[in-house]
Amino acid sequence: MKILIIQENGRNDANRHMRECHSLAYWFEQLGAETACWGKGHDTFHIPFEQFQKDYDVIFCLENYDDGWLPDLSSIKKYKVFWSIDSHMELQNHLKFCQKSGINLHLNAQLPYIEHFKDFAEHHMWWPTAVDPRWFKPMDLSKDIEIGFVGSMIADRPQITKLLHQCVGLQSFTNVLGQEMVDLTNRFKIGFNKTISNDINMRTVETTACNVPLITNVTPGLEKMYNFDSDIMIYRSLKEMIGVCQWLTSDHAARQQIAQNGYKRTLRDHTYKNRCQQVYEHIKSI
Repeated sequence: MKILIIQENGRNDANRHMRECHSLAYWFEQLGAETACWGKGHDTFHIPFEQFQKDYDVIFCLENYDDGWLPDLSSIKKYKVFWSIDSHMELQNHLKFCQKSGINLHLNAQLPYIEHFKDFAEHHMWWPTAVDPRWFKPMDLSKDIEIGFVGSMIADRPQITKLLHQCVGLQSFTNVLGQEMVDLTNRFKIGFNKTISNDINMRTVETTACNVPLITNVTPGLEKMYNFDSDIMIYRSLKEMIGVCQWLTSDHAARQQIAQNGYKRTLRDHTYKNRCQQVYEHIKSI
């Protein structure tokens, strides 16, 4: 099987190697597939897509934000896959892309949005966010941050993080990328998360893959990925959020157990190896 993966390459040197397209390429290759990446910023981008795609059996697009460079897939007679990671942000554009491109397999990282695509692809699969354990893993670093958040300060995060800073001393970090982000996460005794919508974000699997206990808000499908109050800690309100943060910061044994449970669950079920195996077997069965 030869798979052509479409996504813009990473724009920052610090985390370009962690871009989703490179993880998909690596783990599909571990299954025996031949792969290549094409898109803005890749070395192959100078080759016209119509010419480049001829040698491939499967076109796998995971570009979620088109700024005009995405190729027209409508006339290409290959098995076409689209992974909508950010349906909660780009739903209408993703629906239009599927309809125009003649997508065979629609993957969605956000469970509530799959139903919107039922008329725009032949097959559908819930394909939640995943982690590449080559990059996100436990590091032997001092746990000198009691509870930390790393990510962009958008939506209600500024208000939430300010409140938790006042209540439990939460430390927040932005614009931290690549290995620096992995190292920072490993310094947390507790990793805090707040999604921007009803999505399951990358922070969920990245934090747990670092063997750090996670506290996050509940979003649809999360209960299918992790056991609440065992693999991860969750909250549904500001009161619950403050309460669980206060409790976990004071209970070392609980932190250790939750970190271990979440880490094992992520490595077992939520790596790119798991996700690629699922799609690889689906395509081979057709």
